[in-house]
Parts: sequence; structure tokens; C-alpha cells
Amino acid sequence: MDSSTGDDPEPGGGERAGGDLGAMVGHLLRRAQQLHAALWAEGVPGGITSPQYAVLHVLGDNPRISQGRVGELASLDRSTVAELVGRLVERGLIDRSRDPADGRRNLLSLTAEGGELLRITTPAVVEVNRSLLSPLDDLDSAQLRSLLSRLLDRDPH
Repeated sequence: MDSSTGDDPEPGGGERAGGDLGAMVGHLLRRAQQLHAALWAEGVPGGITSPQYAVLHVLGDNPRISQGRVGELASLDRSTVAELVGRLVERGLIDRSRDPADGRRNLLSLTAEGGELLRITTPAVVEVNRSLLSPLDDLDSAQLRSLLSRLLDRDPH
């Protein structure tokens, strides 16, 4: 197209197809996740990731439940849960055993070490959350959580 017609944006200037990058929700969510990851790495002891903490947290509230149910409660897919559980078992943080009522299912529970790690990391996780939301007042924080929950609770199909 002839750039003299004004139909083509100038390279490096003008509005590109898709609009302002800073207004794209996916871009903002990715940047927020990067901020969360940086705060997590700096503030949470024990060398566990946020998804690993979610598994420990679920097991702290629900001892001896199925691996599938842990995934549901932690909002993790089956393959991710299987990989995380394997790592946490290797570290001695959770026990995995076959369900005597259904040999196809694994039952999970925290070990003493896993319970202790959950106990010492929880205050740091709470602080990461507080720090992440610190630019917002209580009303804005509640609204952000509500809006994100609405995005995540919808049927993707």
C-alpha cells in the first residue's frame, strides 16, 4: 500500500493493529505473573514454587486425598499435578500410596517435613500476596480478586 495515502501506519510510530500493548490484558497478566514470580523467589523460603505450595496447602487442609482431587482443589491439570507430586515425594514432603479401595488412585498426605515447610512458608506467601497488592487499597484488591475469579471461572468453550 502507498504510505502517502495514510492507510499504512509509519514504521515505529502510529497505532499498530491490535492497539496499545499496555492495554492488552494478556500482556498485563504476564507482567503481573513476572512480578509475582520475582517476589516469590525473593521472599519464600524452602525452594518451592507457587504450584508446589498450592499442593502442600491443599494437603494441609485435606489430608489423605486423591491426587486427582488435589489437582482440582489446586486448579492444576493432571500432568502438572503428576510432575509436582513426583518432585514433592522425592523431596520427602508428601507421601503417596495406593488407595486400598481403588488401586488406580493415589492418595496423598503431607509428611512431617512437608507440614513443617508449609508452616514456615505460609507467612512468607501471605507477605508476597500483600506486597503484590500493596499499590491497591482494600476495595481495589477485593475487586481485582473478584474480576480475576470471574475470568477464571467461566467456561472456556
